[in-house]
Amino acid sequence: MAPGAHRLHSRLPLHSQGAANTLERNGTLSPVEPADHFAYDPRNPAPTCGGGLCCHAASLAAGAFDQRKVECRQDVLVYTPGVLESGLEVTGPLQVVLHVATSAVDTDWTAKLVDVYPCGVARNLADGITRARYQLGTEQSSFVFERHPNTAQPVASEEEMVVAEQRVCHDALHPSQMWRR
Repeated sequence: MAPGAHRLHSRLPLHSQGAANTLERNGTLSPVEPADHFAYDPRNPAPTCGGGLCCHAASLAAGAFDQRKVECRQDVLVYTPGVLESGLEVTGPLQVVLHVATSAVDTDWTAKLVDVYPCGVARNLADGITRARYQLGTEQSSFVFERHPNTAQPVASEEEMVVAEQRVCHDALHPSQMWRR
């Protein structure tokens, strides 16, 4: 660990004033406030940009890439702690706990840990994705990630697609947060 750096030993709660949409809004990692909302339209899904990709190496490069273009979308929530006064070491497995609601029958939720450099470049360090139905214990979680139509139909079926109104809560009763396991 670098001299003067700190380790992530505690939870970092997600926080905003209800407007974490895009890089330029008010999402932080600090105390709690109102829920954030966004619409996920499967006809225009947020693109994957690097990360620990497992399934499409020929079409999507794995690794750390600048996330700023993705973070400018209205359907991407960004929570940033602000400028750190000293280094922060994040080692070991991470967990994101999201308290969420959706208007869809089923949907996917993703999260990334991104390192923002002083020049503004934002490189992904870790990422994860989960399908809502698997959190309810109704199916196995071995699947290939494709855009989710937000229906109960198989994901590969694009006969019907529904825009989902998504909500991420981060109040005292629903403390969405990132932490080291």
